[in-house]
Amino acid sequence: KGWGLDIRLWRSDGTPLKAALLELETVVESVDDEDGRVGRRPRRESFYLTDAPDPNRIRPHQCALPDGSFQVTPAGPEDFAAEKTRVMLAGPGFLPERIALNGLPTFGERIQLDVRVKPGRRLSGTLLGPDGLPCGRGTVYAWPAGKPTGRPMKWGGYGGSMEGCQSTDTDQNGAFSIAGLPLGESLFVLAEPR
Repeated sequence: KGWGLDIRLWRSDGTPLKAALLELETVVESVDDEDGRVGRRPRRESFYLTDAPDPNRIRPHQCALPDGSFQVTPAGPEDFAAEKTRVMLAGPGFLPERIALNGLPTFGERIQLDVRVKPGRRLSGTLLGPDGLPCGRGTVYAWPAGKPTGRPMKWGGYGGSMEGCQSTDTDQNGAFSIAGLPLGESLFVLAEPR
């Protein structure tokens, strides 16, 4: 059904990346059933790509094949016409990759993507209370200054959001570390103690 992606993810040293968040945004043509008008709307889907399935994860899993690649087939009706598709990939400690597909996927077509991810910088610290002492558990968010935060989301013990906001929980001593932040950009940081 539909079209699909065959994805290989690589670190800068040439080793395969075995976990990532994949989001697809496809602009599709749809028909309004009430009056028959044709409109256009974006459809978004997200998948967690992994070589180690975790039944506690909320997002759909796509497990790696023996050769380390991932095969993803977007859901949805078979009668839509895709006008443009954008692929966004993010892995722990790496900068998000955004790819606009050339041409339009057709039904039955499988698009091959070889993506080499780039490491980002790491922000580490300790969440302190008004008295200057570690305040224990909390959540820390960081995103590039001048960009919308999007929706913060955490998954798999590290933080990530395709909109550019990274987040993580602190440990019991208030310590945190966020990886995959852009190089050479100022950051906004938001901390929420519990």
